[in-house]
Amino acid sequence: MPRAVVLLATSPDVFEKWATARPAERGSMKGLTEKVKINERTLIAIGLEGYQLPRSRRVELSADIVIIDSTGRTVLEKASVAGARLFDPKTQTAVLLKPFGALNYGVTDPEGVYTAKITVWDQIRGESSKTETQFTVSR
Repeated sequence: MPRAVVLLATSPDVFEKWATARPAERGSMKGLTEKVKINERTLIAIGLEGYQLPRSRRVELSADIVIIDSTGRTVLEKASVAGARLFDPKTQTAVLLKPFGALNYGVTDPEGVYTAKITVWDQIRGESSKTETQFTVSR
């Protein structure tokens, strides 16, 4: 079963490298972060590890996202925020859904641990993969 992943980085190049890296190399990849600094832009991407082409060889993935702040308040909720219709099994070891997003938190946003809840929908197979990840927002 494929596994949904949330990626945070300061540069979009990191996401492309992640999609073509061997699975064992992904966890220690330079450029990925779990911290978001107030008044600094951090990019967010959604990936799907362990994806295999269906028999039809058609790819139609979409993702929903919910972000909850450190007080338990939902600060972002979007359906079909990213998607993928292409997958190259020769060069990709995971699917990167696009477009990437950006997280911008200001001084009025609470610091602390935020939770991102992701659901990636495989429209061809009628399956989904869910994940929750946490990241820290601080000065």
